[in-house]
Amino acid sequence: MHVTGTIRSTRSGFAFLIRDDGEDDLLIASDGLQGAIHGDKVRVLLFPRANDFRPLAMVEEILERPSPHFTGELVREGKAYWVRPDSPMLPERMSARLGTVTPVSGAKVLFRVENSHRRQHTAYAVLEEILGDADDARLDTLVISSEFGLPARFPEAVLEEAEVVTAGTPWCRAAEEEDARREDFRDQVTVTIDPIDAKDFDDAIALEPRGDGYRVYVHIADVTYFVREGTALDADARSRGTSTYFPGAVVPMLPEAISSVAASLSPEADKRTMTAVLDLDAHGGVVATRITRGWMRSSARLHYDQVQAFLDGREEIEGEVGELLRRMQSVSRVLRKRRFAGGGFELEVPEASFKLGADGVPVKIVRRVHEESHQIIEEFMIAANRAVGAWAKAREIPFLYRVHEEPDVNALDEFLSIALTLKPGTRISDVRDIPSLRRWLAGLPSGDPLSRVLHRFFLRTMKKAVYSAEDVGHFGLGIESYAHFTSPIRRYPDLFDHRRLKELMDGRKPSSLAQDAPALAEETSRAEQNAEEAEREMNLLKTVRFLQRKEGRTARGHVTALTPKGLFVELEKFPAEGFVPRDSLPFGAQYDEDRLAFIEKRSKWELRPGDAVVVQIVFADLRRRRIEFRIVKTERGPRSGTEGARVSGVAESDRGRGRGRARGGRDGSAGRDGSAGRDGRGRGKGRGRGRNAPRGGRRSDGERDPERGHVRDGDRERDRGRGRDGDRDRDRGRVRDERRTGPGPRGRRSRSSDDTGGGNRGRSGSGPDRGGRSTGGGRPGRSSRSGRPSGGGSGGSSGGSGGRRGSTTRGGSGSGRPGRSGGNRSGGQRGTGGRGGTGGR
Repeated sequence: MHVTGTIRSTRSGFAFLIRDDGEDDLLIASDGLQGAIHGDKVRVLLFPRANDFRPLAMVEEILERPSPHFTGELVREGKAYWVRPDSPMLPERMSARLGTVTPVSGAKVLFRVENSHRRQHTAYAVLEEILGDADDARLDTLVISSEFGLPARFPEAVLEEAEVVTAGTPWCRAAEEEDARREDFRDQVTVTIDPIDAKDFDDAIALEPRGDGYRVYVHIADVTYFVREGTALDADARSRGTSTYFPGAVVPMLPEAISSVAASLSPEADKRTMTAVLDLDAHGGVVATRITRGWMRSSARLHYDQVQAFLDGREEIEGEVGELLRRMQSVSRVLRKRRFAGGGFELEVPEASFKLGADGVPVKIVRRVHEESHQIIEEFMIAANRAVGAWAKAREIPFLYRVHEEPDVNALDEFLSIALTLKPGTRISDVRDIPSLRRWLAGLPSGDPLSRVLHRFFLRTMKKAVYSAEDVGHFGLGIESYAHFTSPIRRYPDLFDHRRLKELMDGRKPSSLAQDAPALAEETSRAEQNAEEAEREMNLLKTVRFLQRKEGRTARGHVTALTPKGLFVELEKFPAEGFVPRDSLPFGAQYDEDRLAFIEKRSKWELRPGDAVVVQIVFADLRRRRIEFRIVKTERGPRSGTEGARVSGVAESDRGRGRGRARGGRDGSAGRDGSAGRDGRGRGKGRGRGRNAPRGGRRSDGERDPERGHVRDGDRERDRGRGRDGDRDRDRGRVRDERRTGPGPRGRRSRSSDDTGGGNRGRSGSGPDRGGRSTGGGRPGRSSRSGRPSGGGSGGSSGGSGGRRGSTTRGGSGSGRPGRSGGNRSGGQRGTGGRGGTGGR
């Protein structure tokens, strides 16, 4: 039987086929790829498997290679050259064809992947360009862009067209006629509020009292004036679908001449807008909506920190701008209260902000705080998007909506099982239905690690927020008729919607391209998901670089998820997460699915999500983008609702309780029989305790997105599922083991689904609808046939060499620390993907 689909590789060497027919994914062993690489469209032949009802797939033909270009390090070996790709989804070593490139060993190169005509169709690298030094972190943007097929340059025809349309005067008769019909809002007091490092401003707010309510003016950059349907500019923008935001860099949807200059609502300049005028009653209800073209002139370019300082009384903003901000604060609070009363979720999911040094390596990673300055803009953007969507729906015009379906019943059951396990005092009545669950989640203590863990687990139950030509509502926001209107500089669906609004205002029939709405919805949803995945991968890459300089140090953190292979810990000081392999846990603790914990019954030692720990940063693997920790200390004290106490001072030299002989770790850590490693202090065996063992007891950065800040999406969340047996499917946000199974709800088999769309734009700050991608998460592990919740993606297991799949020796008995053998390392980095959150950029 033949099947077609897309290859999704893992960091362990095997891969999955995402079938075009929508059926269950198929496992492809490493020797069955036949030269196919991650992202290839292929046709496979199916073979039965002796111990599994699912067949094994072998690639028969590569049909299409959408992303043939990658980066890597050029290495010389004798007279031959080979390439070590930067992408962990490619083989660690590929033979190189030099072509016309003058080879430089140790250089970062751009190469094209091609396949030999031999029987195995082996993939090899054809060099195209020398980019610089292999260790230069400033090239990370090119690394990730090539890995995800993001275009680094605009075609010459597009740049030439951008130069013409931004010349300063109406560039054609139609543009001149359009300007003549614009409404003049230039006398209003109008402000933009964005991240401090923002370069483009696509929304501005004006506000005036009207009787018992207010009239709100949401001015949005009129990008369609510059980007006409069917032009080279339009075709290129559609192919990109969205802008992609990295720390310190952006891959824009539109040329800078438009996005940062001509269309951007910069202060003290006349700018063209599409304006939504909303009349609100005293309770925040929209009683009237009007959409028009306009001229505006921004009174002030403000940033989030500045506005928050003003709201807190730490900074003065005088005059009409200060008065406007106070009115905006008051109205946004009314809008927010009304929205959450109607069904919106607000979840606390930390997000990272990176400050880069001159060398491209982060000097600081901090958690972004979603403050009221972000919420103000967020609420006005949500109100505008919702009002415009309802206005268009009532007139039955072709339109793209932002939709988010309710979670599957099985997924909710799985979450409730986890919630009741981690919060044993919870009553069933507290979570019996969606409204109760919403109140329960909102009532969890803010800032508490367990609250963040539970919020993440809930995000993983969520489906993916996508674009659709049909409005089916937005579960995460608790609203209907929600469209994207407010970010046309960086989202193609907003451009599409603006064009349909203009056609209606002008009395014109929708263009023939308007009938492409269903296909465009699917196309732009895929582009957005790819951009979000690229942003998450960049954040992980920068995090690994940051922690490389801290290897060997200890830091406080808390457990965020468990898998049978180990557990994940997020650090307190900065939002970085690493994997702790099961074999390095003290006392030989075992995974207990029922209690969602690692437990050692004799000592009553246990660890569960939310627990505080101190870890040592063992290594940060740049090639595999993987971080490994070792626990050196846990809390002491009884756990509410459980037996026993937790260990305090878990020493690196714990002897454990095993017997037998094994070679020690290279760092002096003990092998199975307690023998020392290369630098060790002798050998021993037996059951003795280590000298410190206890005697008893035991995710643009911040651009606004309406779906962020309350339900911040799957997008940027955790589970990248990097573990030897637990790699995540990049597009589907799944964490799965080699057999694609894992614990799920007891008695039933469940399917993982996608992470929900974006929230943050990826620059600093946060807020509504502006763009980017918000983090969300992968759902906690796939389900096994027997069921039972797992803590979320699978991690490493033993096996492999040189850190490829990674393993640790079972160390622990005798003297010395739990052992690590040779270059084999354990555990994967839990990635960001998963079913999670709602957002969309």
